[in-house]
Amino acid sequence: MSKLFKSEFYDSDPGEKASFGELFANFYCEHKILFFMIVFLVIAAVVLCVQSANKTDYEFYLMYCGPLYAATSDVFGNVVDSASSICSVGDAEVEVAFSPIVYVPPKLAEYYQQEGIEYNGAYNSEALQNFDYALAAGEYCVMLLDRSLYDDTKDLNVFVPLSDLGIVSDAAVDECALALSGIDLSKKEGFSSFPDDTVLVLRKMSFIQSIFINKKERNKVYEFQKECFISLVNCK
Repeated sequence: MSKLFKSEFYDSDPGEKASFGELFANFYCEHKILFFMIVFLVIAAVVLCVQSANKTDYEFYLMYCGPLYAATSDVFGNVVDSASSICSVGDAEVEVAFSPIVYVPPKLAEYYQQEGIEYNGAYNSEALQNFDYALAAGEYCVMLLDRSLYDDTKDLNVFVPLSDLGIVSDAAVDECALALSGIDLSKKEGFSSFPDDTVLVLRKMSFIQSIFINKKERNKVYEFQKECFISLVNCK
């Protein structure tokens, strides 16, 4: 053991060993990045397991993250009904899980504060954290995102290129995202409530899912998310 380690974690008595807390602090300081990666993966895995244990037998997983409070019955219910109808297979309507996250982008948050509009920065940070978990784990693959949030996220290479889905559209804002306002989906009940700068994207299969979920089942579920995404894009 080095003299530096001794001087930091031993009292004046050279025979006294460092406590667990001191050893942990030393490990944390030397391996901070690794520590956060492990914690993130553990939390993401727990979130995925909890979702799997408590979920209804949903088929299509749709998420919104942006400034609209989409949990109101007139938005939430209409989004679920419209998505279910659009993605239906034959006479059977699809069971839709819709997860809305209220996230206020920086410019809008600044405007809220200038105008004295209620804004909770801590809640906003939590919303952003929930969105990060959704990218790393969970089942929500089709996403409606605030444009600035998408711009901050797209370089992570977590979204599927439209060309891989056979989609060519004038509404494309880049290789992976479509402007919701540029497709007919924006006219459907529920979806018409989203802000004009909302984009529609398909998330790639998450790394966490590839570890913790049966491969055959995982691929089957994900393929259906792709089909639903294409149905939403092409709906009339």
